[in-house]
Amino acid sequence: PFVPGESPLVWSNDNSRLKMAHHIDAAKEHLEIQHPKYVDLLILERIMEAFARGVKVKVLCSGTHGVRAWDRVETFSSLRMMQKLGLAVHKMKTPKLHAKLVVVDRRIAFTGSMNIHHRAFDERRELGIVLEDKTMVSQLLATFQHDWNESSKFEVPDPLIFDQHV
Repeated sequence: PFVPGESPLVWSNDNSRLKMAHHIDAAKEHLEIQHPKYVDLLILERIMEAFARGVKVKVLCSGTHGVRAWDRVETFSSLRMMQKLGLAVHKMKTPKLHAKLVVVDRRIAFTGSMNIHHRAFDERRELGIVLEDKTMVSQLLATFQHDWNESSKFEVPDPLIFDQHV
């Protein structure tokens, strides 16, 4: 049954940023993140704070695939900041990334259509769900691990040198 406020559903522009931040803040050991865009400062701050308190953070991105030119400067700047702090940032080789996934402590999964992007949180109608079912979370984590193992460290280009964005 659906009870507003008690549902595992996550809605933009209602509660998606708050719920994503809450789950990132709750991470104690692991944070696996698979997103194409990294353009929301509040969520990025939370990810970096989790790393600073000792959480093992893996960030999987798509490079330029699916990231429009106007979002590349912010996405690449965000990824470079995370790398400079010591977070592991990888780029998928194949298939092309469209998934949006955050797995917290390998027991809670936050997945849906919203990117880590202020427009996805504030201006669009996006839908996600928070999963705690062990089987579902295990399957999502296994897919993340497969994608991570097939990926490579992302040499994030300088956001201001557009020729490197290809």
